[in-house]
Amino acid sequence: EYTFHNLSKPLRTDDKLAQAMRFLLLALVFLQPLNHVNALRLLSLYLLLGLFCFRLIQQGRVYWAEFTDPATLGLLALAVWAVLASVLGPYPLESLNAARKSLMPQILLYLVVLGEFRSPRQIQQLFTVIVTSFMAVTLLSAEEILRIGVNAFNPGMISHDMFLDGYASNAGFYLPFTLLYLFSREKREYWGFPLRISATLTLACGYIIVLLYNSRTALIAIALSSLLTPLLLKRYRLLLAVGAALLLAGGLSYYSGAELSKYQSLLHPATYVSNAGLSERLSVWAGAWDVVRERFIAGYGYGWKKLAWVINDKGWIGIWEKSQRADIIAYYAPQGKAHYGRVNPHNLLLQLLFEMGLIGVLLYAQFWVQSLKRILSGAFRRGQPYRPFLAGSLGVILSYLLLNLTNGYWEGTLANMLIVLLACTQVLALAPQRNERPVSR
Repeated sequence: EYTFHNLSKPLRTDDKLAQAMRFLLLALVFLQPLNHVNALRLLSLYLLLGLFCFRLIQQGRVYWAEFTDPATLGLLALAVWAVLASVLGPYPLESLNAARKSLMPQILLYLVVLGEFRSPRQIQQLFTVIVTSFMAVTLLSAEEILRIGVNAFNPGMISHDMFLDGYASNAGFYLPFTLLYLFSREKREYWGFPLRISATLTLACGYIIVLLYNSRTALIAIALSSLLTPLLLKRYRLLLAVGAALLLAGGLSYYSGAELSKYQSLLHPATYVSNAGLSERLSVWAGAWDVVRERFIAGYGYGWKKLAWVINDKGWIGIWEKSQRADIIAYYAPQGKAHYGRVNPHNLLLQLLFEMGLIGVLLYAQFWVQSLKRILSGAFRRGQPYRPFLAGSLGVILSYLLLNLTNGYWEGTLANMLIVLLACTQVLALAPQRNERPVSR
């Protein structure tokens, strides 16, 4: 069983450098769901990267010892392979640039949480910032809906602009997480009555916005996660309340008019097996699989946006025309040419295979196996004070995995926050095993 290392030289966790790193990570986490603040995110990211590199030089092997558990080593191995696959792929510069933009922030977030957020109290601070940021984006999104206007009986008629853009997919993490943290039984030093009320109102408002968004996958993922989380927390009255609310929302959605045809289709078995029911996903997946098979072992390098380049450069449009796959062409090249950044596999597994091949998929699976093993061992271990939260985190993970069936959230806000959650569960699961106390120097 892995435990944190006790080395002769203590790890500094309360000096000014550690405080600055924690502040920058909290700022970066707070900014994740907010649109149009990319400059602030980049500033926080690169300042944090600089301080992290300085910390590695300052602490040496003492700091690196914090990153030798199986899950972290698996993540680092995945990052190394992503770089190698990019260098060996047909578009190395594009792939390496994509890794810099998307993979590097995830690795940094994970390592900084493990290295600097070493106490449950610091993790609770981080959780409070996560929920507060979701409050902010929900408030801004609600204001946007009210300003633009929406017919309450015709959900799905909202504009996906400004703060609403990407709200439903991001809510796949934030809504289950807020529900989890609000109703988990751990002591919350930073959660007074006003914050609990605000979080409760945010939950209610968030569910309504997701319903208005008219996204079937997000609705299913969030609904199932919202049922699983109170079940894992053993909050059965909450489970009944959530179930009743979902049934009420489902009934209102089904009988409210033709605009809800996408939601009404959820009750039809053909929705889950037919191309039309899956919004042409079968054709999208077939085209992606054709491309993936050509470099099945190593992939084409990190980043999905170059899929259009591969389709154009390798003559896939002509191949699909000869095989009479007009359905595939209708998605990937409706105007006779695929456009960079506008087509993607719409499935996490296919996206991983495209970018990093079978080797990357196996490394990613190894990371998940080790992470889930740690969560489950903590969730069912007697004497573990964070058992409810660790068990309830599986509800958030379920939502993430379901969202990735019809889309690929291997990067971006949803993936970044999921990696933060996995790092936090690692800290909480190992907290009772720490023999040393943080030492200030």
